[in-house]
Amino acid sequence: ILTNGANMTMTTTGGNIRVGDASNPVTIRFTMDNSTLTLAGGNVSIPYADGATSIVSQVGGTISGGTINFNQAGVGKGIYTNKNGTLEAVQIKKNTAGGQSEIHFDNAVLRTASGANSTFFTGLEVAKILSGGLTMEATADVTVGQLLSGTGSLIKTGASKITLTAVNS
Repeated sequence: ILTNGANMTMTTTGGNIRVGDASNPVTIRFTMDNSTLTLAGGNVSIPYADGATSIVSQVGGTISGGTINFNQAGVGKGIYTNKNGTLEAVQIKKNTAGGQSEIHFDNAVLRTASGANSTFFTGLEVAKILSGGLTMEATADVTVGQLLSGTGSLIKTGASKITLTAVNS
């Protein structure tokens, strides 16, 4: 848990946050409330291990500098919810086929991080924009192959290009 304006910085290049590092019937949770998590590369794995179930809940604050990697080392179930926060990612992807991967945005900002992968966002079963909407800020030219659905608006900002290639609803 990061709360009350906490700051956590991982300075190890490629250091990982593994939310769900073992096959376990208990849901593993990472909660961030108006705080900052900064990575020097690496992954936020949701979940990491085969058979794990993970929930990342971000309310406000910023997560930056890494890849959001669903099912990184095995088939599991991962859900990431961002309400009123900023996610500055190198890439958002699903690494292992199968399982369930979901990301939900509600009045959130999704920004491309320094060194963003040109195939920026793809492979999840659900990517939903809730009523508060999503602002995508492009600091690098990227492609979003992910189907985006939901009732919220999608606003693009930034000087770089975002190419949407999925049929979105």
